[in-house]
Amino acid sequence: MRSVIYKTIKKYVSIVFSIIVLVFLCKPIYGQIDAESLSEKAEDSIKIDSVLVNLPIIVTDKRNNFVKGLTAQDFTIYSDERKQAISIFETSEDPLQVIIMLDISDSIKAYFKEIQKSAIDFVKTLRPKDRAMMVTFDCNINILSYFTSDTRLLMSLINNMPTQPGISGTCIYDSLYDISENYFKKSDRSRKVIILLTDGIDNNSKRSFSSLRNSLANSNVVIYSILYGVSTNIKKSQGVIDQLVNVTGGRKYKAEDSTTKKIFKIITQELQNQYQIGFYPDNVDNDTLHNIKVEVARENVKIKTKESYYSPSCDLSKKVKRKS
Repeated sequence: MRSVIYKTIKKYVSIVFSIIVLVFLCKPIYGQIDAESLSEKAEDSIKIDSVLVNLPIIVTDKRNNFVKGLTAQDFTIYSDERKQAISIFETSEDPLQVIIMLDISDSIKAYFKEIQKSAIDFVKTLRPKDRAMMVTFDCNINILSYFTSDTRLLMSLINNMPTQPGISGTCIYDSLYDISENYFKKSDRSRKVIILLTDGIDNNSKRSFSSLRNSLANSNVVIYSILYGVSTNIKKSQGVIDQLVNVTGGRKYKAEDSTTKKIFKIITQELQNQYQIGFYPDNVDNDTLHNIKVEVARENVKIKTKESYYSPSCDLSKKVKRKS
């Protein structure tokens, strides 16, 4: 009897001892898993806190022909003269996401019919996979259509759009900021375009021009603007639009210089021959506007892209060198 009890106790002691040994042996593994998990979380945090800079790039030769077939290896990107690693490279084959913004304020009411026709001309250039959103604005934003690829619907909405301004004045800065932040910011597409048809006059925005410029410089939105009107005040205002299109890598056109159909043909050709490059800069500082330089491994070419990007305030204690 004692022998049986002894064997039973010995058996349980052996089992308990084995469990204790396994716990101690496995503890470093658990510790390693936790460390790896924390490391992954830290890396995710870095990606979230880093500023992803997207550059729309047009490359042309000396005859103004588009240079096609380039790869990521053909481009070199500099941020404040420091070479940067390219993280994203896309070509013009990727679909566009476009917001068409039509000014219907009092100052441009003489051009309403022309603006409608211009918007329709652009919609006709969209490809089946491209998606467009239609917006009118004065000091309020009126959403005529959310993103859709139905060009017939878009043209119908343009033809029947309300052309009587609801509030006196024009809020271009507020409208651009609201559209960019609320309808583009959360989109996973990188080829984002705003087509802005306006006279360029802003006389009632609460947001400052500098805050809008910095927001757009830090976005991956490209602005193409067609401007109407030739008065002295309008010409001064259009200089502001110049800065907005330059900081986003877009372009400004004047309606009186050419037919809008021809202008939209040029814009469409650019968008269909555009490279999109993204990088995480290694020299991000708080509230700073950084200069950008792009080089291409080709001779006698011209490069058009955005001039700078803006680093918003962030927690500098979170900065860690990015994995290569």
